[in-house]
Amino acid sequence: MNKAQKIAWFNLVTIIAGFGFGFTLVAVEMFKLAVILFLSAGALITISPQLFREKRGRIDFDERDQSIRLRALFFASFSSFWFLIIQCVLQVFKVGPRGSVPVGTLVGTVSGALFAFVTAKSLWTLYEYRHGKK
Repeated sequence: MNKAQKIAWFNLVTIIAGFGFGFTLVAVEMFKLAVILFLSAGALITISPQLFREKRGRIDFDERDQSIRLRALFFASFSSFWFLIIQCVLQVFKVGPRGSVPVGTLVGTVSGALFAFVTAKSLWTLYEYRHGKK
């Protein structure tokens, strides 16, 4: 398993655990602890490339890895774009054409788009390494 696969698995496990525990805390109305949990999941995802550093002098990526990474970034951009579009349409239906959207909703929308980006990138990376051209 190479560095990209390790990072992808780590990010997926972090997102699943963070959202699972976070939504459980929201259900029992412990909102501040849930926010801290979501932020810590985001922080772990941010530092994940540093957690899986390769030894010095060793090549991290070759041409195939770069190609897989580029396709994963395209897929993740596409997914987060549609997440934002769907979220904006839902907000229009929720508040109406003359309503105002709370600031917390906007923060949640951007955070959700970032988590959708990381999830899509991780899933596509794992898919390409498992089922891609060899």
